[in-house]
Amino acid sequence: MHKLIIMCGLLLCADAALPAQDRSDSDRSSQDQPSGNRSGEQADRPRRGGPGGIGRPIDLGPDDKQIFADPPASIITLRENAPRGQLEMIEYDSKTVGATRKMNVYTPPGYSTEKTYPVLYLLHGIGGDETEWQRFASPDKLLDNLINDGRAVPMIVVMPNGRAQKNDRAVGNVFESAPAFATFERDLLDDVIPAIEARYSVHDDRQHRALAGLSMGGGQSLNFGLTHLDTFAWVGGFSSAPNTKLPEELIPDPARSKEQLKLLWLSCGNKDGLINFSQRMQRYLKQKGIPHVWNVDGHGHDATHWRNNLYHFAQLLFNDEAAKVATARSSEAVTRPLGNPAPPSSEANHSPVAVPEGMANDFRPASTNQPGREYPQVNSQGRIKFRIVAPEAKSVGVTFRESSEFVKGEDGAWIGYSRPLDEGFHYYSIKIDGAEVPDPNSMMFFGANRWGSGVEVPAQDRDFYAVKTVPHGQIREVLFHSKSTDTHRRAFVYTPPGYDEQTESRYPVLYLQHGYGENEYGWSVQGHAGLIMDNLIAEKRTKPFLIVMTYGMTNDARPGGLRDFDIRPFQTVLCDELIPYIDTHFRTIADQPHRAMAGLSMGSMETKSITLKKLDTFSHIGLFSGATISPGDLEDLEAFKKEHRLVFVSYGGHELGGGGPRRGGDPQASVDALKSAGINAHFYVSPRTGHEWQSWRRSLREFAPLLFQEASGEWHAQFETPVGLQSYHFDLVFKKGAWSATAVVVSGNDVRDVRFSDVSIDGDTVTFVESRQLQGREIRIDYRGEVSGNQIAMVRKVGNFGSTEAIAIRQPPQKSTRPNSELRTDPAPVVEVKIDRVIKDAFQEAFRIGLAGDLPTGYSDNDLTLATTHFGAITPENCMKPEPIHPEENRWRFERPDSLVEWAERNKLSIHGHTLVWHAQTPDWFFADADKAVVTQRLKDHILTLVGRYKGKIQSWDVVNEAIIDEGNRETASTEALRRSKWLQSLGPDYLTLAFQFAHEADPDATLYYNDYNIESGPKHASSVVLLKRLLSEKAPVHAVGIQGHWRSGNVPFEDIDRAISDYASLGLKVSITELDVTIRGASGGQFEGGVGQRGRSAGAPASSEDLTQQASDYAKLFAIFAKHKDVIERVTFWGLHDRRTWRAGQHPLILSADGRPKPAYAAIVNIPSRGTAEP
Repeated sequence: MHKLIIMCGLLLCADAALPAQDRSDSDRSSQDQPSGNRSGEQADRPRRGGPGGIGRPIDLGPDDKQIFADPPASIITLRENAPRGQLEMIEYDSKTVGATRKMNVYTPPGYSTEKTYPVLYLLHGIGGDETEWQRFASPDKLLDNLINDGRAVPMIVVMPNGRAQKNDRAVGNVFESAPAFATFERDLLDDVIPAIEARYSVHDDRQHRALAGLSMGGGQSLNFGLTHLDTFAWVGGFSSAPNTKLPEELIPDPARSKEQLKLLWLSCGNKDGLINFSQRMQRYLKQKGIPHVWNVDGHGHDATHWRNNLYHFAQLLFNDEAAKVATARSSEAVTRPLGNPAPPSSEANHSPVAVPEGMANDFRPASTNQPGREYPQVNSQGRIKFRIVAPEAKSVGVTFRESSEFVKGEDGAWIGYSRPLDEGFHYYSIKIDGAEVPDPNSMMFFGANRWGSGVEVPAQDRDFYAVKTVPHGQIREVLFHSKSTDTHRRAFVYTPPGYDEQTESRYPVLYLQHGYGENEYGWSVQGHAGLIMDNLIAEKRTKPFLIVMTYGMTNDARPGGLRDFDIRPFQTVLCDELIPYIDTHFRTIADQPHRAMAGLSMGSMETKSITLKKLDTFSHIGLFSGATISPGDLEDLEAFKKEHRLVFVSYGGHELGGGGPRRGGDPQASVDALKSAGINAHFYVSPRTGHEWQSWRRSLREFAPLLFQEASGEWHAQFETPVGLQSYHFDLVFKKGAWSATAVVVSGNDVRDVRFSDVSIDGDTVTFVESRQLQGREIRIDYRGEVSGNQIAMVRKVGNFGSTEAIAIRQPPQKSTRPNSELRTDPAPVVEVKIDRVIKDAFQEAFRIGLAGDLPTGYSDNDLTLATTHFGAITPENCMKPEPIHPEENRWRFERPDSLVEWAERNKLSIHGHTLVWHAQTPDWFFADADKAVVTQRLKDHILTLVGRYKGKIQSWDVVNEAIIDEGNRETASTEALRRSKWLQSLGPDYLTLAFQFAHEADPDATLYYNDYNIESGPKHASSVVLLKRLLSEKAPVHAVGIQGHWRSGNVPFEDIDRAISDYASLGLKVSITELDVTIRGASGGQFEGGVGQRGRSAGAPASSEDLTQQASDYAKLFAIFAKHKDVIERVTFWGLHDRRTWRAGQHPLILSADGRPKPAYAAIVNIPSRGTAEP
């Protein structure tokens, strides 16, 4: 049950000679066919519904219809001078929970103890509580109006809290409380109902007791109501969630349930991604002949659906006659489509034909059928089932290759099946005695040079072109005169939502072309271009723009003569006649930067030919399944780069199989070559589709957000920095109404990924921020750029340390020709060192030796070998910090941590987790719009989830990191001197105690650390002792202290370190040196300072022999101290792998050089155990 309930949360992420639709799918004839009337695109046909934001893709069947019309919004309007009921919050003692709990109770107008009333128990969803129904549906007003109108029986409505646990508030991770929703079964039966019956004048029999709920509460109502029909006779589930048990479990005896139930109501919206759970129940009820109401309206998983269905459900409650009428109405509706006439008897009573073996028998009418027609049908395998009435025919078939033979029934109807087809739209014809004719059941579409039949195989991702409740644009038909052809020609123009209202706005334009065998209808009818744009604009994923679709004169060519197709007549029509007409009659931005052209199949060939000839007319190019542009196609590369902002190339995945696309060559390589030449080029592959409309719909979806975004795409810049040349490979993306920016940064041999924050594009100005985490110190780097054509003039400002400038270009920089010595960020040591044992073995009897890093991701094989050779423990450097691993309240990023844990276990390294609670690198959502209880719950959820995931795998944790201020003095030394972090501001000093308690709860066997820098010396050390004593006095499970150990060679506080270890040991605590490095130059401590903004020797000069000798001496003395305290020290971890993998770039802080060789410090350290001296 726990897993089942948790699911609710998880569900609650061409050859131009071919026709545009691949001829291999249909052996269609090119001869003229009888034309039919074109049917426009139908509005929201329910069976085409897509996902409703949660759950799986929606698949609606003929039973899934709206039986009760949506009521007006006035159903919850408060009426003046009308009698009103009362709503009161009451308390009751719950023996089940062992606490006093609350519930919201409605009593009807005129409630009197002289009367007895029926009761409706109304349950909320997983994120709600006893107030949710009142907030969502105003049931008091709704019932007042129904009762005053005589449309509902006066009743009491009880709205309890279905989360049966002591802390029943909907805070933190609500899905963690899922088991409490199952526990509520006993609370309801044993505590809630008795409390209501003791306090109110109510009937105490099953005939006068109803149970209903929404979402999770809907699942509870079905689970509890149907298994306790001795308690409830009226049961309702609105949008029931995945906690709903299997129908067979809930109704094991259908005959008895049928006898006991007065009313069973099921409802869901046809845009609700959880509808399949209600469908499963409804199908079972229908199969078993159990009367019920099944109402599928046009809403999603939302309050409107719940309010409307409560309105209808309440009118049936405790009214036997009304319930019977409603049940009969629903039963009739699922027998045949509501609102459609019964089909002809020849169709309704056809002889059954067995479905072939291995074929899923879950066929549903296709969305492309004529209204009221049940065939053709589509199943979950993408097969099409055809039924053609032709009693005099000798043979019937279909043009889809590899289709089954059609079998004639006694009623004269032929049944046949296609092979599994790709998702999306397909043209076809019916073959009767060798003649190809349109299927009379299908709507008509223009393709293959004729009006004919088409069928839609529902795609898993069809939501992006579904009809939704969003603002809609218009497809307008225009006629323009073409002087060159002396004809009046047609074009369709998509205008975005708001075009007629926002009369001051002007818009860019995309000219969008069809393929061979099609015409100007294709993109708006088969392609759903208007719906795709409506949804993209509503989601703020694209700028609004016009789309112009006209006949490309492709069909004037005939097979065999396509190579001689002359583009010039259409180029004249488009560029000299249509574009001026559009710019005159519509509010366009009539210039080259705001004009794009794209096309599919042969339309892409037209697009390539025209745009390359008209550099001054079009700036954005889209080529879908046909043409590809390579640098060799460009007569003047520099002119093209200057004038063109985007090249987009796409194919269906099946087109690229078999050694290459049908036009030969490698389009991906061509796009890569364009990128290398500095052109903003993109390549997209539609998964599991071929040369067909689903590929082109997806291509438009991917292409549109890239249009008219001057800064979008890849840019490359090189910045001279104190640690050497850093190459930034930026990617700016406009998606869902917002800009995002990422980069791959190459610095010497280091490569890192960057995700920028505060990304803003204002006109030609680009700004964003990089936050570098350098061992716990956050460095802010601001970027500002001015876009000018194919360049961005950028300034990179590092904190208060200065700035550098660079020009970002589309073309990746050439490899540097400077000598290698100038490129090295950390030259090889000047002293050769030999060792006879590795450090982890030298100290294996004393303490573990570890390294920090987010291995193995981003590390070379050589680096990984170094890590396993020299070290026996690992600390994740960044990937387990709160922001990287838990960026949003309901989103975790476990990929890199999981990889690290798996790698460490495989290589037998122990793992120390870093870090659970920190003032830095913690997302704001932890503290947003929340009181102390909410923040506490979020803290607990975070720690329990993270520590619990790796229980038994991670041996110890930094629970709280760096809680003490840096600016201590004599006065603060006697206090905890806590940093004024958001944790302190939200929870007070108790946040530390709570964090340790939560971590211990998650893994009682883990060693728990307080970790900080500079706590070995001065006021900060004194404050750390005060803090630790307080935590221990409060029984906080603190087991150890982490002294970070960031020191500078020649200035290491050896005596303080020795004394601090003893001080912590005196408290009964273990100690680890958690982040050890000794810099040859630069700052010590945890803060990032020295060298930034400076040049010359202080920033990154090679270490001298004297430098290395001093560092070796310092390391030797440190390890002598550590060996002295080996009974207290658990682990010594170096903060990095080697001098190239360190946050102290250019300061040579570790014991392995940049190329992984042992330094003098290494040799000095491994001699300590045997020599027992601090002298190297």
